[in-house]
Amino acid sequence: MKEVHTANRNRLQLSLLFFFEFHPGFSCLFKKQSLEAPKMPIPSITASIFAREILPAILIPNLGGWATGLLTRTEIKSWYENLRKPSWRPPNSAFPIVWTSLYSAMGYASWLIYRSGSWANVKLPLTLYGTQLALNMLWSPLFFKAHRMKLALVDIGLLWVNVAACIFTFHPVNKTAAYLMVPYLGWLTLASALNYWIWKENPEEDASRKRL
Repeated sequence: MKEVHTANRNRLQLSLLFFFEFHPGFSCLFKKQSLEAPKMPIPSITASIFAREILPAILIPNLGGWATGLLTRTEIKSWYENLRKPSWRPPNSAFPIVWTSLYSAMGYASWLIYRSGSWANVKLPLTLYGTQLALNMLWSPLFFKAHRMKLALVDIGLLWVNVAACIFTFHPVNKTAAYLMVPYLGWLTLASALNYWIWKENPEEDASRKRL
């Protein structure tokens, strides 16, 4: 009796396998899974690849950061120093070190994404990377140069969401690239809280007078 049940069960399993494999509706699902584009292997980092691809990817965000830093340097030393600020804010000397590290990490992450798949697979992650970079470069002129703290808060809020979307879309393509963006999101969380605190404690009309 046991042998009969075993034989019947094996025949049922074979029938189900045949049905799912060759039925038009289910077979297309199997084919769709098999047609998924494989990830491209990351090439070994040679001196040539570093100079032609990685270094430019790292320099792009850093150059943007340095440019906005030069643009707003005088305002940081004058207008910003006269604002009321929380006791938990990082010292001014920490910002260049932190931002250089974050810009370098995000630049390398963008290269990893660029090298990890076809354009169809990396188009959305790289587009999100470009938009977050634009929002990032816009924040300093808004906050330090134009003294538009509320508008800068909106900008950094959008930036936070954009970077979170980068991490989400980077992860299926290249996990290392996604992890490299996590410290950036953490720093933006702190910067957003600082932006909000300063905006609430320094009405923009009063803050603008402090410039005079």
